[in-house]
Amino acid sequence: MKHLTISLLVMLAALYSAGQGGVPKKSKIVVKKDQAQLEYIGSVTGAMNLAIGAQFEIDSAIGVRYDLVIERGTAVMNHTAIFYKFSNPTQSILYNYLTHKSSIIKYNGQPASGPGLEVLGPAMIDSIACTHLQHGGGTKEVSNYWMSTNVPGFLMLVNALKNISPALPSLAFNGNVFNWGGLVRWTIDYSNPKTGETFNMELHLQEANRDVTIAPRDFEVPSN
Repeated sequence: MKHLTISLLVMLAALYSAGQGGVPKKSKIVVKKDQAQLEYIGSVTGAMNLAIGAQFEIDSAIGVRYDLVIERGTAVMNHTAIFYKFSNPTQSILYNYLTHKSSIIKYNGQPASGPGLEVLGPAMIDSIACTHLQHGGGTKEVSNYWMSTNVPGFLMLVNALKNISPALPSLAFNGNVFNWGGLVRWTIDYSNPKTGETFNMELHLQEANRDVTIAPRDFEVPSN
């Protein structure tokens, strides 16, 4: 559980990325200026059977908020949020809604290297034109990503970060998956022949909406 939670936080927080599992509706895209809200849903199957929900809120004048919720049945196993403000570009704040504790993530300004990726080619996900990428083919953990430059909010965020922090733009370029756009679908297939441990994770874009009004207080870390 801890490994999965950290992996989701790191990979999706790099994007700019709560719901429930199940069969999704077709992804819907609406456009407006300066703000965006992206919602992802998915699941983990195998040794764990979990529902995953992730929601991003972006305001080009304020920053980014990312919430991750992991559920087993009706029980919330994890609800964590990352708050990043453009006014404080060298750090994010990680907040746990279950423990009501926060911690600071510092950026040191050094470029971050992206994963080694293989471009598998174009693909359509819910009528969204994507590029299919893969990392770790032939290893015990294989990740597939479907990325699209048509995801609202992607260029807005990358352009803002590019002018503010020397550390964070490298998360979106230099071989990383986000060089190909915003995340539409992500899968992980894990199998360890030594331990017999296996699991499959799938996360997909449920709705990308720029026809929203996001309150500034959404980007404030809770006081308790």
